[in-house]
Amino acid sequence: MTTSKSYLSSLALLLLVMGALFPSSVEALTTTTTKTGLKITDLVEGDGPTVGTNDFVQVHFEGKLQNGKVFATSRPVDDMRVGTQKGAPLSFPLGRGKVIAGWDEGLPNMKVGGKRRLVIPPELAYGDKGSPDEEIKPGSTLTFDIEMVSIDGSMDAAGGLGGGFAFALGIIAVNGLTELITGHELREYLNGSVM
Repeated sequence: MTTSKSYLSSLALLLLVMGALFPSSVEALTTTTTKTGLKITDLVEGDGPTVGTNDFVQVHFEGKLQNGKVFATSRPVDDMRVGTQKGAPLSFPLGRGKVIAGWDEGLPNMKVGGKRRLVIPPELAYGDKGSPDEEIKPGSTLTFDIEMVSIDGSMDAAGGLGGGFAFALGIIAVNGLTELITGHELREYLNGSVM
């Protein structure tokens, strides 16, 4: 008995010393619930630039139904039943209604390199109608794990659109010396910077 007590005491002391020398890098995750009912949990903070409300971003994501079934992902998967499986990040402008409202609300202030979980109530997802393909039923709460890959510019008037016009005028000035830029090319570029 004395040997096992001695062994346990030594083990406990070793664990205490190791805990002091090598503190756990695992921090408790904090979930914030917004006024709209969106639940935001930062899984990894990230160390890059911070996303603004009107930035053009690229993300990797995985979307799950309440039963845990993955209904969409940007990463390659073997399961052919998953709807989206491109393997490339999804690119879109925030704050323009191009994605569900839960993403427009939940992604600003995230940092590049960060990973965030959004639990999105139906009102900020597909509401009482469900998704057009009927995979997401009416009234569904959705969970998304999102990794912020990059910020590809601001869509603010001074940032995105103003920068787009300046770039387009620069193209015209440079190309004007060698060849004429067509109205169609300019329109395509400007549509890309606005939409």
